[in-house]
Amino acid sequence: MQSPGSKSNDTLSGISSIEPSKHSGSSHSLASMVAVNSSSPMAACSGPWDTGGMEESVTTSDGNAESLYMQGMELFEEALQKWEQALSVGQRGDSSTPTPGDSLRNPEAASEVLSEPESQRREFAEKLESLLHRAYHLQEEFGSTFPADSVLLDLERTLMVPLTEGSLHLRADDEDSLTSEDSFFSATELFESLQAGDDLIPLSRPAAAYEEALQLVKEGKVPCRTLRTELLGCYSDQDFLAKLHCVRQAFEGLLEDKSNQLFFGEVGRQMVTGLMTKAEKSPKGFLESYEEMMVYALRPETWATTRLELEGRGVVCMSFFDIVLDFILMDAFEDLENPPSSVLAVLRNRWLSDSFKETALATACWSVLKAKRRLLMVPDGFISHFYSVSEHVSPVLAFGFLGPKPQLSEVCAFFKHQIVQYLRDMFDLDNVRYTSVPALADDILQLSRRRSEILLGYLGAPVASSVGLNGALPRENGPLEEMQ
Repeated sequence: MQSPGSKSNDTLSGISSIEPSKHSGSSHSLASMVAVNSSSPMAACSGPWDTGGMEESVTTSDGNAESLYMQGMELFEEALQKWEQALSVGQRGDSSTPTPGDSLRNPEAASEVLSEPESQRREFAEKLESLLHRAYHLQEEFGSTFPADSVLLDLERTLMVPLTEGSLHLRADDEDSLTSEDSFFSATELFESLQAGDDLIPLSRPAAAYEEALQLVKEGKVPCRTLRTELLGCYSDQDFLAKLHCVRQAFEGLLEDKSNQLFFGEVGRQMVTGLMTKAEKSPKGFLESYEEMMVYALRPETWATTRLELEGRGVVCMSFFDIVLDFILMDAFEDLENPPSSVLAVLRNRWLSDSFKETALATACWSVLKAKRRLLMVPDGFISHFYSVSEHVSPVLAFGFLGPKPQLSEVCAFFKHQIVQYLRDMFDLDNVRYTSVPALADDILQLSRRRSEILLGYLGAPVASSVGLNGALPRENGPLEEMQ
């Protein structure tokens, strides 16, 4: 059951109304250079930019024109590599010229060899060097003016999830840990036993809460914004929904305890702080905004307004799973799976410095958040506080997930892997007890502590594994303030 506005990029219509600027000067010069300096059939790709084809190019959509432009840039870079290889081969060829010993043995032959072939090679090498020099100069000129507004707009359209903007698949070597065949088949057998007839067949293990939830699913009483069946390793949509119902109830019970509220809030704070520290960014602004958001979220008088805000975005249940784990985190991971080719082209372009790429992504993130703020139904509500946090976090995470720095990408990949594995464990009948809601809640809390210890230990952040007698968690900046 997914409403049209349920995705995290529900304000795409507002962003897409911004008209891209047309900066065609550098585009035309680059395409022209490819056409002039290439004798291969691939030079035909620059056709739409030629004078004879300008009328046709006017009718081409901006998206197609930009796609052709980026293809031309890729071909130009490929040509540059070929020229570099040609120069290298030519230089190696010089090493095969006759040695002084050869000239002493046969002076006339040596003079004849050096007269024409070597001079031709040198002349060719000089031309290549001149061509490469001009190409490198063009790179520098291009880097000082790129990207155009239209490319920044494409970046903005990609990064529509404020928290984790900004794509890495789970590591292949961890795939075995993500999917347990024993767990999968045990869940299959269990589900088949429940579907064998109208009367429930006794299960091989106690799962009373799961059985009750499955009956509610059959009656259509378990709403859901987005099915996560495949991502979480569930046997079927019904299996996912039954477990989802139980998980919602478990989190509801857990968060009635204030110490658990503080625990989950502190884990989130420490995780993001650790990520920002790994990215060599100051977490000060984030910590201030996060504290304000937590104070707002835990005030009972704000809950009705928050419900209206989130329902407008398709969230059907005000639970920790639906809001934090599903709406924020899993939507973000999903959106980062397939970024537009133009975004990847910017990030993978070796002509641009890493700092320039990071600035371009940050500008796109901030532009998206600014546009989204204008569309909020509650200017100072939960989503507004969430955007304040995102202003500090989204540029860091966008560059981490999509950027060119291997170490930061590895950190973000590990972060994603731990979150997904945490959710898979939570939806696994072999890892947690679905015998009753309290038993499931206790297992989820222990699972949360274990996974947070692994992740925070990796990030080098203080592990929020123990809660003091007064319900406060240890933290770097003093005790956590009361959030009433």
